[in-house]
Amino acid sequence: MPVGMASRPARLTLRQPRVTTNPCLRRGASPTSAPHVPRSPKTRPGSGATPSARARSGALGSGRSVAAREPSRPPAGGSSSARGLLDAALAAARAAGAVALRYFTGGFEVSHKADQSPVTQADREAEETIVEQLRAAFPDVGVLGEEYGAQGNQDRRWIVDPIDGTKNFVRGTPYWATLIALEEDGEVTLGVVYAPATGDLLWAQRGRGAFANGAPLRVSTVDRLAAATLVHSSLRFLRTAEDGRYWDGFVRLVDRTDRQRGFGDYLAYTFVLRGQAEVALEADLKPWDLAPFVVLFEEAGGRFTDFAGRRTIYSGTALASNGRLHGEVLALLAGAPP
Repeated sequence: MPVGMASRPARLTLRQPRVTTNPCLRRGASPTSAPHVPRSPKTRPGSGATPSARARSGALGSGRSVAAREPSRPPAGGSSSARGLLDAALAAARAAGAVALRYFTGGFEVSHKADQSPVTQADREAEETIVEQLRAAFPDVGVLGEEYGAQGNQDRRWIVDPIDGTKNFVRGTPYWATLIALEEDGEVTLGVVYAPATGDLLWAQRGRGAFANGAPLRVSTVDRLAAATLVHSSLRFLRTAEDGRYWDGFVRLVDRTDRQRGFGDYLAYTFVLRGQAEVALEADLKPWDLAPFVVLFEEAGGRFTDFAGRRTIYSGTALASNGRLHGEVLALLAGAPP
């Protein structure tokens, strides 16, 4: 278990919400419009989901609370502009985390998007909080967010996932996080990952290193797959990615590695970043699910690509590693014999 992880909360009894949909926020849709972001915590027009008829209790139940630890400060140094960007991203992540944590320990409505993925009041209000703070600090920098799409300048933009792991959030599992990245002319230069329910904070900035709760991050030095731990997301998504193209290669990878563990969302990558695993794979992804991890891995000494070896967050797949094993993993996924 990563440093700083909280114990599992009390078991949650949850009725299945009524499925409601809105085609305006289908995950596959192109986020090119710049909708107005309202500031009320109630259901918003254009949010992409209609609330279910039932308002559910907080994910931890009425008798349980989780206190978010104050994240450690980043190291001093670097240009004032670079430090200002990082400080703004950290502050926005903290603010959004506080919003989401209030719902997590209190109550919220669960709705569904057109692709049947859940969305809550917490997702929407957390993204609004991030956008408001970042646009106030840097009005010339645009935003691409999961809930409200693209706003402003898209050559230099913040990429935002207000709650990565909404299904965990809904089920009362504390492993969800706010993700913020800065993309400049197609290059991710800054990344912040904040998990409010556990107090875990990771950040990186190009040329300034990667950190978790104030301590430098460094990937492992394991250089043999036979000694490596593989972390993977949902097997269903891995099996169906690109019409099953990579499934046989994934099975070969399972056979070649020492241990395999099924963790998805932001949590999978933290194990590799901390040197507790060597390879992480995910499929069925959007850019906001991945953006901070490009710079986090590269600053921690690892490597981050898609399944084809392309250094991108836009193809729907992700392979993160300690770097030493990356080429061998790519070859297995591509069909190299064992």
